[in-house]
Amino acid sequence: MEDSAIQVWEIVVALKLDYKKVEGRKEAYSLVKKNLKPTDWEEFGIKAQVDCQDRRREITAKGTGFTLFIHFADEMAELDLDLSLLLRPFKKRILAVIEKRLRELL
Repeated sequence: MEDSAIQVWEIVVALKLDYKKVEGRKEAYSLVKKNLKPTDWEEFGIKAQVDCQDRRREITAKGTGFTLFIHFADEMAELDLDLSLLLRPFKKRILAVIEKRLRELL
């Protein structure tokens, strides 16, 4: 088999947040699902739709040039943020806003 035919994708987790105020993934997911709003990103000019996967306890927010994926593990929430070229210069700032919002909840 040729090396070029094999592709390995590495998932980069942009941020990991340990649970401090909640007990486990079920409670964390429910709390974030209830409180996370599409307006949380409006200050960056991003309009995103939030999709919650109850069975997998995952939340995805998608908008033009913006995808936020939150996976709730047993002891922490793992976030991945994918931004378009226009938004990439603001990645640290956007992550800081999201982190602050989630730390208030978790």
